[in-house]
Amino acid sequence: MSEIYTLTSASLFGLILRLLGDADASASVLKSVYARIWDLGQDKKLPQDNSMNFLRATAHRMSVDYKVKHKLKIQAVPALKSTQLVTRNQLSEHDLSEKEFALLKLVYLNSLSLSSLAKSNDCSEEEMERRIKKVISKIGRARHEHS
Repeated sequence: MSEIYTLTSASLFGLILRLLGDADASASVLKSVYARIWDLGQDKKLPQDNSMNFLRATAHRMSVDYKVKHKLKIQAVPALKSTQLVTRNQLSEHDLSEKEFALLKLVYLNSLSLSSLAKSNDCSEEEMERRIKKVISKIGRARHEHS
């Protein structure tokens, strides 16, 4: 079980955190996911193929259940469309700072929620959303000029 945890916990925690927006709640749900998996493994009811899909589905379902049970409402991060993607060099040409690039990575690669980002940057969710939209706008301009 420890090997499974080592290989999958970061990915599942990111999924759960993205849905809940709260690190403590996400850690609690993650523990519940592995407890559920352990119970199913003891009963020999775990699917043998597509096990990562099963883990993700279990994590997603348990996160949504937690969110409903605790009446959480998390503000979504502005979406980035695939048509807005450009290379890092193209972004540098349009004055995308390292701080802005790091923000993109936190939002879209590390799946941090708007509320988590706002807390870690000591600003409101509205301010964080404004910053993200500004970066997305720069990406749009870079993409438009290179298409």
